[in-house]
Amino acid sequence: MTPARSSGIPARSIRLDNGLQVIARENRAARSVGLRVVLEAGCAFDPPGKEGTAALLSDLLDRGAGSLPAEVIAEGFEFLGASYVAHARRDTLDVEIRLLSEHLPQILDRLRLLLVEPTFPEEEVRREKESALTAIAEREQDTASVAEETLAAALFPAGHPYRSPRLGTRESVRGIGRDDLRAFHRARV
Repeated sequence: MTPARSSGIPARSIRLDNGLQVIARENRAARSVGLRVVLEAGCAFDPPGKEGTAALLSDLLDRGAGSLPAEVIAEGFEFLGASYVAHARRDTLDVEIRLLSEHLPQILDRLRLLLVEPTFPEEEVRREKESALTAIAEREQDTASVAEETLAAALFPAGHPYRSPRLGTRESVRGIGRDDLRAFHRARV
């Protein structure tokens, strides 16, 4: 392990055999643990014409994994008092979990399942696409969002990944299917 420092708080960093970089900071005063997995799988990596793929994928990771449906995954987190959120940012896909330290082994097993074996059930994909299309319609009515998109179009040339909105467009989201999500997951996660 090599020592690392951030804001004067001691942390340890180690690279596992599988290439995963782990950074940890112990706090014996707290009974809780905060985990964040950061993957190079953000919206900038959406396939051309399939903008919104990373955002959909982040919303679908906990909607089915391995043999577990969405309800069982959600109930498992709730039963253990853990909070879970996944979010596709511009360059990264972040998964964050907060939990009591005594539940760490169970949560790590569940997290592994979500990241390695998502199933992207058809009904969940359909539902999330509808939700994304609603968010896009709302974005189109928001002055700040329209200004942000206009600025991105002025700053970045056509085809540049930062030019596209994070959620994609109505057309691109409608064109994203389960196979696209699986391909993106295989390539980036």
